[in-house]
Amino acid sequence: MDTLTFCSRIIGDNPSSVIIGSFVRFARARAFQILHSGVTRGQLVIIDAQGKHVFGKANDGETPVELRVMNEIMWGELFLSHDVGLGEAWIQGHFEVSDLKGLLNFCLDNRDGLSRLATSINSLLSYYSAWAISSVFRQNLKMAKSTVQFSYDVSNLFIQSFLGEGMQYSAAMWSEAEGGVYGDIATGSKEGDLDAAQSRKVQFYLQQARLRPGQRLLEIGSGWGGLAIAAGRLGCVVDSITLSVEQKQLADERIAEAGLSDTVHVHVCDYRQMPPSFEHAFDACISCEMLEAVGPSNYVAYFAAVDWALKRDKGTMIVSTSTQPEHRYSKYQSEDFARRHHWPNHFLPSATSLITAIQSATHGRLVLNCVGDYGIHYARTLREWSRGFQKNFHGPLVEHMQEQYPALKDPKNLEVFKRKWLYIFLYAEVGYVRAYTSLHYFTYTRPENVSEICG
Repeated sequence: MDTLTFCSRIIGDNPSSVIIGSFVRFARARAFQILHSGVTRGQLVIIDAQGKHVFGKANDGETPVELRVMNEIMWGELFLSHDVGLGEAWIQGHFEVSDLKGLLNFCLDNRDGLSRLATSINSLLSYYSAWAISSVFRQNLKMAKSTVQFSYDVSNLFIQSFLGEGMQYSAAMWSEAEGGVYGDIATGSKEGDLDAAQSRKVQFYLQQARLRPGQRLLEIGSGWGGLAIAAGRLGCVVDSITLSVEQKQLADERIAEAGLSDTVHVHVCDYRQMPPSFEHAFDACISCEMLEAVGPSNYVAYFAAVDWALKRDKGTMIVSTSTQPEHRYSKYQSEDFARRHHWPNHFLPSATSLITAIQSATHGRLVLNCVGDYGIHYARTLREWSRGFQKNFHGPLVEHMQEQYPALKDPKNLEVFKRKWLYIFLYAEVGYVRAYTSLHYFTYTRPENVSEICG
């Protein structure tokens, strides 16, 4: 398991050499200059070996964010990688901060003024990564498999430690029964809240898919079998496909425990290689937050495959994906912390770009029935995952991870690994809370396939 950051690969972790020291001093001076002119909202207090430095002005009742520099190399990380470098500096312990979420919100509040922190070097690297993802690395079968392994084959035991019993690695749907999307903040999180909200999400998807006992469901992206098991309990025959061997192994165990092995099957299979027997065999197709791994260059192939698998007369498709708001959407999406450290090569469409892609792929054979945005529900989901992670990442679980990844026996590497997960939970939460990132579901049906006949 690699715990090196981009900056540490290039300039190391020690600013004591003459050349590196000069570079770090230059990077610090440049960052301070931009902070002085670029901060228009909130206040950031930086404490380093040279003293205390204040940027911006706190409003009445507003608490400044205090950042304490622990290693001057963080300025090099910020210079070379901008916002990615900020995350890497924190996970390496190169700075401590009074309120990490507050720092991320501060950066969003001042994004225009601080955009000059993106130097020509990291802008060039970002452009190259965006161009490569969109034009060169087109998520072929080999890349798709390696992406899934990187993202999901960490360890079933580790993933379960924060997902809970339901093992749903996607946003839950919260209701008043759990206090809503802010219930954990207002009144505290209760045992069973996450599982209840995840179960509600699964039932919502099954209802959107209009499934009835005896019907066939194709699931693209198995996860750990939760949705497939729920559909099996409904009386459906399910074929679920995944590229993750680890996911299939645990999903098969859970399906067997549920007594559904005769009707629910998980296949290690890419959507481009489904068997001939799948042609026009399914009443519905569900794909929950898997589309991010497909990429725009493969949308036509993906939705053509769904069109091929659904019955010709009556068929329903529901897909969900994290999305970019229309005003920020671009086909060229540069590397960010999430892509570099958790989900390489992932791509976020906008709602309208995806609708256009589906029309191009299916030529009207699938008709938009319903679309919704429930991105705000992701924020609490991420907070619940973070709580679960912090509660369970110790003792036997850590020993299990160290056995699987010997590099984690080094206390520094273990701390970096832990911080990397804590950071992504917060990083993503802030994005969804601020609607910087959205989460849409789309329900499509065959033409004239109405759910109820009236009159």
